[in-house]
Amino acid sequence: MLLSLRVKNFLLLKEAYLEFSNGFNVLTGETGAGKSLLLKALSLALGDRIDWEIFSDQKSIIELEILIPDEYVKIFENYGIEIENNILNLRRIIEGEKKKSRIYANDNLVLSKTINEILRNLIEIHGQYETYKLFDESYQMEIIDRYAKSRVFESDYQTKIIDKYANNEDLLEEYRNVYKHWIEIKNSYLEFQEKKERYNQELEFLKYQLNEIENANLRIGEEEELLKRLEYLKKIEQIKEVKFLIDELIFSSEDSVLSKLSLILRKSQNLNEIDEFKEISNKIENVIYEIKELKEILGNFEFEDYENENINVIQERLFFLNKLKKKYGKSIEELINYKEELKDKIKKMENLPSEIENLTKQLYDTENYLNKLADEISKRRKTASKKFRSEMIKYLKELGMPDSEFIINFEEIPIGYNGKDKIEFLFSSNKEFPVKPLKKVASGGELSRLALALKLIIAGKESPSTLIFDEIDTGIGGQIALKVAQKLKELSKFYQIIVITHLPQIASFAQKHFLITKKDNITDIKEIKDNERIIEIARMLSGIVSEESLEHAKTLLFNSYAL
Repeated sequence: MLLSLRVKNFLLLKEAYLEFSNGFNVLTGETGAGKSLLLKALSLALGDRIDWEIFSDQKSIIELEILIPDEYVKIFENYGIEIENNILNLRRIIEGEKKKSRIYANDNLVLSKTINEILRNLIEIHGQYETYKLFDESYQMEIIDRYAKSRVFESDYQTKIIDKYANNEDLLEEYRNVYKHWIEIKNSYLEFQEKKERYNQELEFLKYQLNEIENANLRIGEEEELLKRLEYLKKIEQIKEVKFLIDELIFSSEDSVLSKLSLILRKSQNLNEIDEFKEISNKIENVIYEIKELKEILGNFEFEDYENENINVIQERLFFLNKLKKKYGKSIEELINYKEELKDKIKKMENLPSEIENLTKQLYDTENYLNKLADEISKRRKTASKKFRSEMIKYLKELGMPDSEFIINFEEIPIGYNGKDKIEFLFSSNKEFPVKPLKKVASGGELSRLALALKLIIAGKESPSTLIFDEIDTGIGGQIALKVAQKLKELSKFYQIIVITHLPQIASFAQKHFLITKKDNITDIKEIKDNERIIEIARMLSGIVSEESLEHAKTLLFNSYAL
């Protein structure tokens, strides 16, 4: 529901503030006063596209305060817009010189498309160019379903499927739940069929990978252990070389260091009496002792423990592990985990034929049940449409279109989210002419009255919203105008109604009356009450304010209060 509208520097409307009633609101004024400006401002605030040619260097601000139903609060919160006390402040800033436009929802910058999509079912504008929603086939279908008492979610809720089967009243909801399930099965079936074509090749490849990884006998930590062992064995080889060189140098021949030192020692034994040589002899004797001890140490060094270990074998293993890691782009630990994944994949693929068989049966059974539900929905729609058409024609006659024809056309289409019906409203303002789709035959005023009739039929069967009517009074007057006014007041029990009108009969039934005037090419809007309202209705009655027109205006207002 619209709580208020604030406009600043919007074309000829310099500044205005309107607080709307939750019931029947009306806007009146002389031709050319600027009533369309208000409608334009509302449309732009709700995300309509801007015609930059009508804006010059003005900076325009349009601000709406809207009372949001509980079910819409969550939608806004999903977009990161917090709603307190169900109040939405919508502000659009238009900078004509820069050709820039911004929309803020509770001070959060939002896309115009987003606002339009969220609020299009909450605030409906019906006029010559704005009754677009009636052209929407899905909305036409929603109307029939509501009339048939089949619960139909608004477009914002069409993706939310309640996971349970419902009674007859919830038949369409049950259908959509089954439809979603059917789509899931169908997609899985097609996916499996696609897999089936490359089944053998893929399965063999997976088995090859599994076999390669299993045969590798991978073990966490093995690589680190092998590297440490390889380094140690390399040092052992170095020790062996050192021992060999020592043996060659010191022990292995008559020419060895040990033999020569022993010879020197023998030849120097008789020189011990000389002090200078005694020290030399002792040192030689110590060297010989150290060499013999070295030989004993080397002789005790055991190499048998390492003889069975081959450096080449370890290097080959490390090379293999490294090659395997590069091939799969995974670490040893990841390869071990991947082995288990491969086992699961192979198991699933080996079960593929049976899964396809099960899916085929599921698809067949679900599709049969879906068609059964669709047939029942179609049957109920067609049954409901007969009574709907009858009531529609009755209302159209009451609203000044006695010679009109209204038909609900059904066309069977491939099964979809809404069943198997394509529904289209066909209309003719004169039975002498063939019925055609609304957008091809209905004028602005006729469309507004069509919308009024539709809303009268489904009143109370949908969430409260705001209905804005422009040109609803086109081509009518007298008793018909009075009837339209009565119907608008009746409808205001279920919806907030805002009407732009030239007819005093309609204006007199409103709970709140706004007058639009123009002076010195400047448009002004204000609420009028009591005597001001009587004067305005008198002007609307005769074009001039006279005692006769004033009395007539008072009578109209009195009678409207009585109804």
